[in-house]
Amino acid sequence: MRRWLIALFAFVGLSALVIATRVALTDAHRDAHWKLTFYAREVSRNLENGLQDRLTVVEALRAFLLAHDEVPDQEMFDRFAALLLPVEPSIRALQYADETVTIRYVYPLAGNEAALGLRPLDHPEMRPSAERAIRERITTVSSPFELVQGGLGIVVRAPIYRGDRFLGLAQGVFDVPAVVTASLPVADPRFDIQIADAQGRRFWGPARFAYEAKTTWISVGDTRWRVTVGWRKAPPGPPTLTLALIWGLGGLSLALALFTLYREMERAVSLEQMVAARTAALTASEKRYRSLFEMDQRILQGEPVEAILPFLCQQVAELFDLRMVWIGFKEPDGGVRPAAAWGLEEGYLETIHIRWDGGPESEGPTGTAIRTGKPSVITDIAEDPHYAPWREAALARGYRSSAAIPLRDDGSVLGVLNVYAEQPNAFEGPRLEELVDFARHVTVALVAAQTRQQLEEQEKALRERNRQLAALNRLSAAIITTLDLETILEEALEVVQQVTGFDAGGIGLLDEDNRLDPLAVRGVSLSLLATFTATPRPGGLRDQALTRREALFI
Repeated sequence: MRRWLIALFAFVGLSALVIATRVALTDAHRDAHWKLTFYAREVSRNLENGLQDRLTVVEALRAFLLAHDEVPDQEMFDRFAALLLPVEPSIRALQYADETVTIRYVYPLAGNEAALGLRPLDHPEMRPSAERAIRERITTVSSPFELVQGGLGIVVRAPIYRGDRFLGLAQGVFDVPAVVTASLPVADPRFDIQIADAQGRRFWGPARFAYEAKTTWISVGDTRWRVTVGWRKAPPGPPTLTLALIWGLGGLSLALALFTLYREMERAVSLEQMVAARTAALTASEKRYRSLFEMDQRILQGEPVEAILPFLCQQVAELFDLRMVWIGFKEPDGGVRPAAAWGLEEGYLETIHIRWDGGPESEGPTGTAIRTGKPSVITDIAEDPHYAPWREAALARGYRSSAAIPLRDDGSVLGVLNVYAEQPNAFEGPRLEELVDFARHVTVALVAAQTRQQLEEQEKALRERNRQLAALNRLSAAIITTLDLETILEEALEVVQQVTGFDAGGIGLLDEDNRLDPLAVRGVSLSLLATFTATPRPGGLRDQALTRREALFI
């Protein structure tokens, strides 16, 4: 919690510094945005006004052509055009296209010879503007294009109508660079200007802007141009002194405050760690004792050892976060018999062979723990040479370290608790000591369970013996109290049936021909028993019993 408090305090302090910096940056950005917007408006206004002024030249040419009953000749056209040219230096040429939309007059002709006789309707770049001017009887401005006489230009076309009679087009060809340069305000080196036509085709300025840009649209005759003004370089930020004051003085104050707070809280941190470690140890100990208590309860409830062992393996695996746990018992022939397992076993115990009486298969942790009576640890299964016989199978199941803790009772080793972890060096120090302590309790519980189980088996055998003696006593009493052979035989059959648990039986005597004469039966008819026992069967159970003179069972 205290660390979070320090982090929160630092966060609040840094947030204040960031907010102050943000305010300074916002002010600088707002100032840069205002400068950009102001210059963009000035550029758009001047460019739009300059272009509109140049359209009046073509309107004046159309008025001149309509002032006469007939279209003036070439000489009159040239004289009037010569008067207009000095007014607007950006004019490349003034032209007249007749009613067939064929250019007949061009002034000046020098340098513009390629335009003479040209039909705008035959050229894809000129056709839309010319057709619209004729169709809608309005002055049109073409998109910038490469002129046939060379260079980038626009054509302003004004239709000439007398009533409904179409007389042709008055055209002015303007040099785009000259028009734009003359119309723009005083250049500002901080900004770049981009101009595109209504279709978005750029014909002036850079292709893109790296920083903030402002876009406006201006009217150019019957069309529009897109004008974008943007910063050529990064806009100026807040003054360096302002940022230095924010982060210098503010950062120093924050650092001093954090240091003071940290120093005051450092003492509490060690105490928290001590309490946390103690709590964790108590929690783990509580879990272990709870597991042992549950194990004792199962023993007291009379569960057999075979049912308790898997539970023990499960508890060890969960308490110590292990990949696999198994319990094996020491065999007199030198082998180790796995009795129960839990975790990722996947047939591991079926594929390996472990002994404790010598040889390579007894050099692992299990055999060593049984022989020495002490815990045996393999810190890294992949590297330890003693684990060679089982390494491949162990690594395939993700075992990287192993430990075997002997289960000792009165100095003798009964078996071993085997544990496996998925990381090397997993069984060192306190963890191994906890496993040894747990194994000691497990041994006591197992011995108690085995003792209880042995006592129950002895008690069961004693009850069975008492039952048999009681039956024999009853038979003896019958023999003493009566001389009736049939009664004695009936009592004898009942005793035999109680002792052996057979459902049916009979007693007979052999006659002179070695034939069995049934005298008494129980659970079966006398005639049926006679059928099976009257005739001797060489090698049969009856003949074997008579020959050996002992009881036989099948």
